[in-house]
Formats: sequence, structure tokens, C-alpha cells
Amino acid sequence: MALLILATVFVGFARTYYLAGVFHAPLPSLIIHLHGAAFSCWILLLVTQTSLVSAGRVDIHRRLGIAGFLLACLMVILGVLAATDSLVREAGPPGGDPKFFYIVPLTDMLVFGTLVFFAFRARSNPPAHKRLILVARLH
Repeated sequence: MALLILATVFVGFARTYYLAGVFHAPLPSLIIHLHGAAFSCWILLLVTQTSLVSAGRVDIHRRLGIAGFLLACLMVILGVLAATDSLVREAGPPGGDPKFFYIVPLTDMLVFGTLVFFAFRARSNPPAHKRLILVARLH
């Protein structure tokens, strides 16, 4: 599942982010680049964490998980800043009202942050922790 998510993210954002230079699609601002970099690290962390658990290295998984929680907190801040930047630039889905669309990323950040918080609290319950993290990553 982690590799499928990684591939989906890459394909979905290749044209506008990962391969933007190839497609001459410059990023609109620094905050969008920071947002993309942090969220990319989050997906790479998913692959790393699932690999560590599969290899039986739960000790490293737990230590890296603390850094992951801090990254998730940073992602919420960057997500709100990126959404606000898009609102200021009046960017959004084609044909849509940017002010109306603004609630979508803000709600995403609220749900994501809540799921990560509960996943952090459920560290001692591996099945619950795993499911909460997976749902948070898909959000």
C-alpha cells in the first residue's frame, strides 16, 4: 500500500511539481515548494516506516515516529499557509471560486491533524495506530 501511495503521488504531481522544470510549470511561490517538499517527505516516511516494521526494526520505527509526528505538525502549518497563499493568488480549481474552495484544504488540515494526533496517542495499540496513520496519509 505504501508503494502504491508513493507511485500515485508521484504520477499525480509529476507535471506540476516533481517534473515541473520539464513541463515548464514554475511553482507560484516558495511556500508552495516548502509545502510540496514536506508532504513528499511524509510519503517517503510512510515507505520507510512500513519497511522498518516489516524488517522487525520497531525500535528504529518508534524513534523515527517522533520525528514523523513533528513533521506532521509542520505539515499542518504549511498546509494552512499554502492554502492561504493560493487564496491570495486567487488560485483554485478551474471555474471555481477560490474563496469558496479555501475551506477544502483547511478542513483537510484539521482532519489530518486530528488523525495524526490520535495515531500518536495509539502508539501502544499497533493495529489502531497503523490504520489511523494510513487514513491520515490518504487524506
